[in-house]
Parts: sequence; structure tokens; C-alpha cells
Amino acid sequence: MSKSNKETKKIEALVLDAIKKIKEKETEKTETLRKEYQRIMDETGGLYDSSAFDRVLPLAKEGLPEAQCFVGEHYMYDDYDVPAEYWLRLSAGQHYPPAELALGKWLYYGIFSFKNNPECEQWFLLADKHGQTKACYYLGKLAEDKGDMAEACRWWEKGAEGYDENSQEELAFCYETGHLSIIFSAKYEETVNRKFDLQVFQEKNCQLV
Repeated sequence: MSKSNKETKKIEALVLDAIKKIKEKETEKTETLRKEYQRIMDETGGLYDSSAFDRVLPLAKEGLPEAQCFVGEHYMYDDYDVPAEYWLRLSAGQHYPPAELALGKWLYYGIFSFKNNPECEQWFLLADKHGQTKACYYLGKLAEDKGDMAEACRWWEKGAEGYDENSQEELAFCYETGHLSIIFSAKYEETVNRKFDLQVFQEKNCQLV
């Protein structure tokens, strides 16, 4: 028996309402888990505290991305790369920026697969998009590995502006070797002091050229 258009719309409305309630419940649950996670971080030494791991693991199993990233990084530092990859991928799959960066980093270094796995660039780009300044350093290194110093310097400039020390150091080296002349005008030197901390340049005794 075919349903009338009115009955169909009523069913659709009920389904949408049910979905809305499910999402609201999930949001409430996530916020509760997030508060518990933060409380654990405040009470413990964080990543290097075994008691913290024991308390965070149940939150990770409940699906909290922050907790999943924590568990993955903890396994990584204990040299258990298989469970580390599992938890980091779960967290990154939920678009948690620190997990995107961590997953990209370990892929870059060849921990989960061969070194410089092309997949790492995908995660670094997502991490950069989501505000992880350190991703600029790695994206610059990938460009450098390809021999594209102009692109590498662009990434390191962005990272340096965000006060990433590794990017500042690479940028300082580019000044020292003259790579920046291919992409920056003389005006850049006038504004660089305003843009970011030059401590690394001074420590390296580099000259702005």
C-alpha cells in the first residue's frame, strides 16, 4: 500500500527529530568526556604519567579524539607503533588537529610505513588548515626533499610567523645561504622584525641578506 505525501513527510520529520536528539545526546556525552579528560590532565603529569594513561584509555574507547591522540602518542613513546597508529588514525579521522600532525610526523619519519610516505603530506596539510603551525615545518621539509626551495621557504615563512622554532631555524638557514632572494623582496627585511621573534637568527649568528 502506497503512503500519501503527507504520511511520508510526517515520517521524514520524525526521523530528523530523532537524529537531532541523538546528536544532542552525543554532544552532551562528548562534553562530559572532555571535561573528565581535562581534569585528568590537570591532576597528572600528562603524557609521561602511567596513571594518566590508565585513566585516559577508557575515554579513548568512548570515542573522545583528544584521549585517542593521547593514547596513541603514549604508545608511540613506549615504542608500540601498531597500537599507536590505530589510536592516532582514530583521532585524526575525527579531525583532531594534534592527531593529524602526529600521524603526519610519524609517517614522515617512516615509523608506520616507509620513510616520506606521500600520505604524510595529506595529514600535514589538514593539520596546517586546522591551525597546527608545526605542520609548516614538515611541509617545508617535504618541499625541500623535492628540491623546491622556493616552496620550502614559503612554508617556513608561514611557520616562522606562527613562532614555530623549527621553521624559524630553517628560515634563518635560508637567509644565510641566500635561498630567500628567489622569493622575497628587499622590503621583507624591513618587516621581518615585526613579524616574528628573531632569537633563532641571533643564536645562529645569521645575517639577513
